[in-house]
Amino acid sequence: MYIDSPTAAALARQVGGLLLGARLQDLLQVDRLTLALELYTGKRHSLLLGADPGRPGLRLVETKARRGAGAPSPLYLALNARGRGMRLLELRQPDHERILTFGFGSRDGVELRLVAELTGRLGNLILLDSDDRIIAAARSVTSEMSRARQILPGQVYLPPPPQHKADPMRVDADALEAWLAEAGQAPAWRVLVQRFVGVSPLAARETVQRAAGDPERTADALDAAAGLASLRSILAPPDDGSEPASVGYAEADADPEAAIPTAYAPYALTHLPRWEPAAGIVEAIERYQSRREGRDAYAGARAAVQSLLDEALARAKRQMAALDREQVDEAGIERLRLSGDLLLAFQHQVPAGADEVTLAWADEPLRIRLDPALSPVENAQRCFDRYRRARRAAEALPQRREVAGAKLATLEQLASDLALAEDRAAIDGVAEDLRESGLLGRPLPRRSAGNRSLKPLAFMASDGVSILVGRNRRQNEVVTFQRAARGDLWLHLLGQPGAHVVIKLAGREASTRTLEEAAGLAAWFSRARGEARASVIVTELRHVSRMRGGGPGMVTYRNERTIDVSPLDPATLRPLGKRA
Repeated sequence: MYIDSPTAAALARQVGGLLLGARLQDLLQVDRLTLALELYTGKRHSLLLGADPGRPGLRLVETKARRGAGAPSPLYLALNARGRGMRLLELRQPDHERILTFGFGSRDGVELRLVAELTGRLGNLILLDSDDRIIAAARSVTSEMSRARQILPGQVYLPPPPQHKADPMRVDADALEAWLAEAGQAPAWRVLVQRFVGVSPLAARETVQRAAGDPERTADALDAAAGLASLRSILAPPDDGSEPASVGYAEADADPEAAIPTAYAPYALTHLPRWEPAAGIVEAIERYQSRREGRDAYAGARAAVQSLLDEALARAKRQMAALDREQVDEAGIERLRLSGDLLLAFQHQVPAGADEVTLAWADEPLRIRLDPALSPVENAQRCFDRYRRARRAAEALPQRREVAGAKLATLEQLASDLALAEDRAAIDGVAEDLRESGLLGRPLPRRSAGNRSLKPLAFMASDGVSILVGRNRRQNEVVTFQRAARGDLWLHLLGQPGAHVVIKLAGREASTRTLEEAAGLAAWFSRARGEARASVIVTELRHVSRMRGGGPGMVTYRNERTIDVSPLDPATLRPLGKRA
């Protein structure tokens, strides 16, 4: 979940109250987008600051963070070299912005500023000198990536462009009433988000709930004065503790011990089915994140990559759907060619300066649109040019669909790889594969090599035959095209991404039991792991080929048969060494 403007303001108040004057005692890099600052005020505090969109950008945790395995980033090296031993002298938040600026220095004043832009997908950590020049950043932004704002060492820091919206603390009820009336039957909360700076959908829904008793109340049914008063109470809560921070849940009757929170806020989330008060926004965020991560030790890292994958998958699916809707109009294409032929044959019948002409053809006249500024011959040439372009586009459509399908298949395989990743190295490997695939539409910061050093799994079947298993697309490439022979058997979950499994036959026949064990492994190392039964295809490796336009591990196959099996826990088989 993202940090919105009210949450950033509450964090500035609470974290500043706890840590101003603290000494930066230690620093470690959790990953290339996340730093852990150990601040000492008589006791140690661990402050996590990050630019990963899959988790909150600021957390104050009690346990010391673990150092990541990747190479030190320029941001870490610069802050560690210049800032260690300095004291936190200021913590500022510009009004209605999701930006926190930490000022570090000595008795002479602030010498370094660490800017945390808590803006979700575009978030960043930027280290500045005393002249506000950029020293280093978690994400560099070049002119090719953004014409409006670059983040590069040596440049003067410019904050994100301001939102051109109204200040909710200054606007009057009459203006809001006019906006609500204009929106009519649209949800009132949407009007608040669109019109006011610093108002998130979460805060807007809570505002409408408090003002009207229903978070989905329409704009024309919301009292403007009541809505404005509720919004201001959320954005500028009283200091008497009457407005508690909270954690919210999507279900009212969920098991309190097992329920996973869906939101946090520096105010009571009364519009959600259930909410729990917290001692402050720091506790609310930590409760939210710890409960969500409790089921997955690598949930934060996984979520960050998943959010990027989801974005790329949505774009690839839209592209595929658009291509599926694109039909070849053969009659229309031939009409263009025919129009050109007729214009040449009957050019003497075309009036000068006409914008259309009707010429006889077979039993039906053909009406042709013209450019009045062109001669009949030039209009004919224009028709032929359009014909050639349309014909090329029609001929290219199958290939465009094939390329788009390969991209979608690659992303779906990466999503499967991420779901099956069991450690941080495997997760980082998916992120690296995603970066190298070029399917993000924007650069992704490079991480360590991740799972490149990991090798496929190998097991011994009950009858002594070796079974190889690839758990991601690069391991699949190795299993299928480097470790297997043409006569070996190749298995894969039917119709879904997953592991490539190979039975090493060495000239022997595969027993029914070995086939079932290998197929069970193919089902286990896929998203069918939790299913009772799964369909797995089997074919000889000689019938498996690399997919044209696909990345590593992307294949096509033929001459397959299908067997239904239950997913097989690999713990029931004997592993052959640690890896194949």
